[in-house]
Amino acid sequence: MARSGRVLAAVAIAVLLMASAKPSEYEIKAAFLYNFTKFVEWPEGTFAADSEPFVLAVLGQDPFGKDLDSVLAGKTFGDRELVIRRYADLDELQGCHLLFISEALEGDLDRILDRLGSSRALTVSEFRESVTRGVMIGFKTVGKKVRFDINAGAADSSSLKISSRLLALAGTVIDADNL
Repeated sequence: MARSGRVLAAVAIAVLLMASAKPSEYEIKAAFLYNFTKFVEWPEGTFAADSEPFVLAVLGQDPFGKDLDSVLAGKTFGDRELVIRRYADLDELQGCHLLFISEALEGDLDRILDRLGSSRALTVSEFRESVTRGVMIGFKTVGKKVRFDINAGAADSSSLKISSRLLALAGTVIDADNL
């Protein structure tokens, strides 16, 4: 577990060091978002066409600013183009594969998760207790380090399979039996 944790952290940091001497919190989180895609398996039929891009969306106030665009510039999801979309509110939200829910929408989380239903979107947020409320991956800060928790039960209910390697790196894992 410690070795695989160091490997994932080294990959995230290596990506960031190319762009900056001291990465910001949101550069690190952007790198984690990209690396999460490497350790999650979306089910067959997720993409309507071979040319459909992988959509990473930010819902609500965007805390990343230019960091998300700069860290993910030129990145792909397998053979698919990785596209970043930003939505101010839930009514604008269209199909996405990874959805970052901003802290500003914490009060609307139940409505957001209901709207997503069993869609095949990996949900990520950074507000307290988000994973216990149904978000699949929740960022947290421990000391000055970015860490994350995982709600594997929520991912399972959307037919997403999270790699055991990613589960091993999480601070806390909630599985279907703990829901």
